[in-house]
Amino acid sequence: MLSSATGKVLLTVPVGNAKDIEKNATDARRFLASFASYALSVPSLSPVNPQGTQVRNDVNWIRAFLSLMDEDAAAWATPYNEDIAAGQTVFQSSWNVCVQAFQTRFSVVSAQESARTKIAKIKQGKDTIPAYAAKF
Repeated sequence: MLSSATGKVLLTVPVGNAKDIEKNATDARRFLASFASYALSVPSLSPVNPQGTQVRNDVNWIRAFLSLMDEDAAAWATPYNEDIAAGQTVFQSSWNVCVQAFQTRFSVVSAQESARTKIAKIKQGKDTIPAYAAKF
């Protein structure tokens, strides 16, 4: 979510029941994709090397990513932000390690796996055929 008041991307990941966890994983996956898209457009995060190829600056990606979180996600990011402020290395200075930790914490699954899980749980029940089909 982009807050127009602050210009920050906000990730709110409430803790709750199984339905909320599924929503959290979807929101977290969406946040990761949106952040990567954004970071590729920012020269300080993805500079162009002398060969003319855009290069991801992992340390800057991690710092920007952690600084854009809100609420529960910010609570997760706070110890890492404190370590960065103290001059320590986090996630081995690797964007991939950061993403893995984030995905583990927020139970991010692939879009395909999420769809498989939803399809496996769908039952027609008392729905009409059109209403049932609309779930897909």
